[in-house]
Amino acid sequence: MVASVHLEEIPYRPDSAELFETIRELPGAAMLDSSYPSNACGRYDILVAQPAEVEVPALPTTANEQRSAAFFDDLRRFHRQHYGTIAPVAQEIPFCGGILGGVGYDLGNQLHSIDKSAMPGSPNHCLRAYDWCLLQDHLLQRAVLVTLPQVTPA
Repeated sequence: MVASVHLEEIPYRPDSAELFETIRELPGAAMLDSSYPSNACGRYDILVAQPAEVEVPALPTTANEQRSAAFFDDLRRFHRQHYGTIAPVAQEIPFCGGILGGVGYDLGNQLHSIDKSAMPGSPNHCLRAYDWCLLQDHLLQRAVLVTLPQVTPA
């Protein structure tokens, strides 16, 4: 069974940093910034907080090349299990929830068996699962609260 995503229009703000101020104190708050208006080519800003209480696959900083490559398969399986039954909303909505975060350059070292002893303990990724986001589309001057079916209204 395919589940639907809920969209709620909210007031658009040209500077997403102002919008982020409203959620920045929430656990796991993050913002993917397109650099608009400083960069006129920026289109989407994605703001999230309150990650789902599920374990996203992790990769030890000491993983070898084979285990590092398998990490991405683990992420695909996780995404399919948790978000695979959710139908895409529209072409202009690039993120409806799912895995969001960052992968460090050091993960590339692990993928290519490069010794990282010069940088012990540095994190190779920080990924979390999110069931809602605030999406700003600067091209259409539209802001939307996107929630997945498992989110209950507050």
